[in-house]
Amino acid sequence: MRCWRSRWLVLVIAAVSLLPGCGLYRAGCPAGMEVLADGLTNPRGLVRGPDGALYLAEAGDDATGGRITRVGPDGAHTVLAAGLPHSVNAGVEDVGTADVAFRRGELYAVEAEAEGELASSLYRLDAGGPTKVADLLAYERRANPDGAGVESNPFGLRYEIDEDRFYATDGAGNDLLRIAPDGAVEAVTAWRDDPVPTGFTRGSDRAFYVALFGKFPHDPGGGRVDRVGTDGAVTTVVDHLTMPVGVAFGGDVLYVLEFAGGLDLQPRLQFRPSSGRLLRVAGGQREVVVDRLRYPTALVPDPNGGFLVADGGAMVGAGRGRVVRVSACDVPIGGEK
Repeated sequence: MRCWRSRWLVLVIAAVSLLPGCGLYRAGCPAGMEVLADGLTNPRGLVRGPDGALYLAEAGDDATGGRITRVGPDGAHTVLAAGLPHSVNAGVEDVGTADVAFRRGELYAVEAEAEGELASSLYRLDAGGPTKVADLLAYERRANPDGAGVESNPFGLRYEIDEDRFYATDGAGNDLLRIAPDGAVEAVTAWRDDPVPTGFTRGSDRAFYVALFGKFPHDPGGGRVDRVGTDGAVTTVVDHLTMPVGVAFGGDVLYVLEFAGGLDLQPRLQFRPSSGRLLRVAGGQREVVVDRLRYPTALVPDPNGGFLVADGGAMVGAGRGRVVRVSACDVPIGGEK
């Protein structure tokens, strides 16, 4: 069932629904939320562009295909690319465009498994359309870093300007990849316990911090965050998490986004609705910043302050997705992705 499990993990980006009784940053310090974009279809990874606009990946649906959308400061939507690879897994999960990042003013995207020439690849969005840069499925077939079944289902994407390299997590390949602008791919590390790497960030120590969703059936407490040091050493820094899909720093404090509180197999397969949450982890303590989220899957520091989170990115229907900015009192201004 490993292949089936990995496909479920492309359920990227979902919902922040602040209801009475939602979590607090600390006593007397409620979290706030501002809607930055709505009317989206299965929104996934996102980033602030050099022009200050919001650029995001939408897995889309059968009608639109995958999409890349720009949302200006005035809230106006511009679809930069549509009809990108898209498929529906098990009749319920839309799989498509997974994440976006900028390199030298040019927009790049990574596609999840889906179908088509661009599936499981990194590409640049040129004026004439997408130009494939790296075939991640081909790399998986050639190298298979985790030594298990040959699968590729990219999830997160970052560009590191000082290295002029992209980094991507592959939830099915169970690895963290380094990708050169010429398309050369290598594995930074691979996990052999099938933990499903999802969202990730880089700390001030230059190490990567990777959210690991957990092996199917993703039992509560079965997820974790691993630190991948500059020397390649991998250590677990936060454990006993439930389906973590995003990780980010606010100053020196680690924040973790959990997708859902559990997966029910009976009477039908369903991730528990409205059970995701954003956690603040410091000094061995965990505080709930926001709870009752609907399948949240992307967490990005916003240069304007707070965190960007996706809302309604899976299993909520076409046009019901959105992106919100979550703030919690003194959450500091974050760096660019």
